[in-house]
Amino acid sequence: QCYVEKAVAAHCGGWDMIEGGQCTHAWALLTGCREQYVIQRNEENGSWSCFGSFNPNEKRWEPMANSPHEGFQGLWPNDWPSTGGGGDLFVQLSEEQLFERLCAWDDANFLMGASRNAGSGHSSDGIQEDHAYSLLDVVNDAAGTDVDLILMRNSHGRDEFTNGEFDDDGPGWGRHPEVKALLKPVNSDDGTFWMSKSEFFKFFDVVYLCAQDMKKFVAQA
Repeated sequence: QCYVEKAVAAHCGGWDMIEGGQCTHAWALLTGCREQYVIQRNEENGSWSCFGSFNPNEKRWEPMANSPHEGFQGLWPNDWPSTGGGGDLFVQLSEEQLFERLCAWDDANFLMGASRNAGSGHSSDGIQEDHAYSLLDVVNDAAGTDVDLILMRNSHGRDEFTNGEFDDDGPGWGRHPEVKALLKPVNSDDGTFWMSKSEFFKFFDVVYLCAQDMKKFVAQA
């Protein structure tokens, strides 16, 4: 990871040229996939909408530069990616509908992440504001139960979610031993942690998506 970061910094013209960019910009740079989406919660009604760099008025993708400080830096309302159900730019999803799409995108090996906006007004329980987390796994109905879980990772490699039902030593593992046997949680401050579906939607306001099957890169390696 350190070597890749140094290579990208050199490619973009220096460390200051990559500071402050979003993960969708980095994913586009590293994968060549322009189908990068930022899915945001509407503060007024709690629904979720899809945004990206495709200009729906001119029917074209906005130009991208190597550095996130150059080129197009805004967001347009975008159609939803076809994987998971599609929908035009006016479609708004509920939390349950978005979770179903997270499952579909996970099955499709898409890259995903999430972040928490500043000033959300409730306890962070270890989740940092304005900081992107990797979304590693989505588990629906774990071990035949009604438990839905999401595996997250702090890119800093430390500082995890606390006081959660399924954090490293959370009470949920004791109540659902079959889920614990399936997922084998590790009690270590390694930056990786599980969250219940309700906890995820309580603490995260933005989902990032790279609509590219990452297994294609493994096949080409």
